[in-house]
Parts: sequence; C-alpha cells; structure tokens
Amino acid sequence: MLLRWTEDPSKFEGKKTITPPEIKFIQDELMDDFFIPVVESSGLSGEDGPTDEDMCLVEEMIGKIGDAENLIITDPARRPWNASCKDHAKRVAIVAREIADQLNFNPREFFIRGLVHDIGRYASHHPWIHAAAGKDILNQLGFSSKYCQTALNHAEAGALLFGATPGNWDKLSQDFNLLAEANKVSLADAVLAIADMCQKAVEDPPGSNNFKSRFADPMEGVFTSGLRRLTQKQKELVKNIDPLCIDHWGLREVYRTEPRIGMSLGLCWLLKAKLAKQGVVFEGVIERAEEALRGEKV
Repeated sequence: MLLRWTEDPSKFEGKKTITPPEIKFIQDELMDDFFIPVVESSGLSGEDGPTDEDMCLVEEMIGKIGDAENLIITDPARRPWNASCKDHAKRVAIVAREIADQLNFNPREFFIRGLVHDIGRYASHHPWIHAAAGKDILNQLGFSSKYCQTALNHAEAGALLFGATPGNWDKLSQDFNLLAEANKVSLADAVLAIADMCQKAVEDPPGSNNFKSRFADPMEGVFTSGLRRLTQKQKELVKNIDPLCIDHWGLREVYRTEPRIGMSLGLCWLLKAKLAKQGVVFEGVIERAEEALRGEKV
C-alpha cells in the first residue's frame, strides 16, 4: 500500500530517515526462513485464536527489529526503532488486553495486536509512513488482515478511522459530525487506538532531562505527548487545562492553541466514550497494567 503525505518525513520531529537499502535489509531479516513458515502454521494467519506460543513468537519478532537495525545502521541516532519502541509495544499490548477482556474479546489476540501496532517504525517515526509500512510488512509475513489493519489504523490517535488522509489531515476539523463517524469505528479499532494513547513520558528525576514511560489515562497521554510540539507561549495558554477533566470548552481552547493536539484530544475523547458506552470501565485499568508489566519483567 502506498500512502502519500505532505510533510517531509526527514524533518518529522527532527528524526532522520533511513535509506531504502537499510529498510530492505531489515525487511529481509524479518522475512527470513524462520518466521514466515511459523507464522503461516500458527493462529496468526487465519481466524483461529492465537496461542501462548504465538504471543512468544511475535515478541521474538519484535525483538529482532532492534537486532537488525543495530547490524545495518551504525549511528544510533538514525535508528527509527529503539528500546523505547519495544517498551511502548509491550505497554500497548498489556492495555489492549485489559480492555479486550472487559469486552469479552480474545485477550491473546489483542495482546498481539498491541505488540505489532507500531512494527512499521522500523522504517520511520513519521506516523503515516510507519502505519503503511507496518501494514505491508505484516501482510508479507502472512499475518491475517486484522493485524495488518491494526498497524495501519492506529496512527495519529486513530485519525484514519475518522477519514483523515496524509494529504488532508485537516479534513477532520471540517467535519461537524465526528460523533457519527465514531459510531462507525469498530470496537476492535477503538481498543487499539485508545491503548496506544495510554502512556506518557515522565521526567525522572525532575530536572534531569531523563524521561521514562509510564501508563496514563489516554486523555493525559495525548495531552502530554502533544505538549512537546508546542512553543513556550502556547504551553502558557494551556497550562491550566487538566486533560482528565476536560470538557468541550477545554477542547476548543486547546484546538485554538494548536489544532493538531486539540483534534487528537477530541478523537481520543470520542473513542473513550464509545468504549465506555459498551461497558468498559477505565478506572483500575492503568493500575492493573502496571502490575501486569511488573509481573512480566520478573
């Protein structure tokens, strides 16, 4: 799948773009003789539910991305995939499993969806590029369409689910019936989009410029992530907004300050409300996710 984008990917958040030969090397490493036959004979290629062994296989594959980039890209600053990407994948997987369990979805399937949602970051940090690259590589590896679509649809707070395109992201700001669009989004896509936002970077210790990932309410995760794109003047304008208690007036204020962050918060608010309407209780999800992460690191 080829997506067109208007932003220069080499300038996205200051990240350098790796070269086509480097991308090809990483693809070949993932598509070697070990993974493709195993994927095709597992519960990852069809509609049957995945097993614990399938989850282990995918975790191994995710780990191999970093190994491949280390081999071909000597400058660590140029590697799109790094330790934080692997950690983020695990965190999204855990939250997706927690929410899926409340909806009586297959928890193993959603754990795997969380693991692979950002697999396209091997090619670029740019959201549109890594979404398309993720769908392509999973398709080539033999994963079923539900995993491929997860890699594509999660990008930019689920903006694709609401009809945004790389060349017309601002289409959303012109759509006055986003609630109707939210009703069309599948619960599975909503789960992954929300799980992807349940994380924030915390400076630890304060003033050290050393940031660590922490689970967070999705509204807080989106707001905190967006702050890094703001100028100091813009930050002053939104400093009194609490994303956990935000209302439509607060959303309008953020949107006036920085449309992209305001729209992402709005999409998050709609998807979170959609899941809550289906019985998802967000209270306790973050605490259980933290406990699960600690258990899996033992």
